[in-house]
Amino acid sequence: MELWIVGQYRGDTEDGHVAWDFQGVFPSREEAEAACLTPRYFVGKASLGERLPDHRVTWPGVYYPLEPAAKGRQPQTGDSNDANGND
Repeated sequence: MELWIVGQYRGDTEDGHVAWDFQGVFPSREEAEAACLTPRYFVGKASLGERLPDHRVTWPGVYYPLEPAAKGRQPQTGDSNDANGND
């Protein structure tokens, strides 16, 4: 089952990770895009029940619906979802 994750880019942490906030999960791309409130919100596809690697990897297909190239940074799996670097 494919799900759509919405996050909000918060900046970079001191150790070089991308900090972001989890904003929601949706059953369709259209619903995920509708949940994006500012150009800092991004959408990425995830598969239910899929185990991801323990190391940081680029999140394929992540995009910013309201700004195609939001500051040139793409969230990665393994990046912190807290601006303070806390998971």
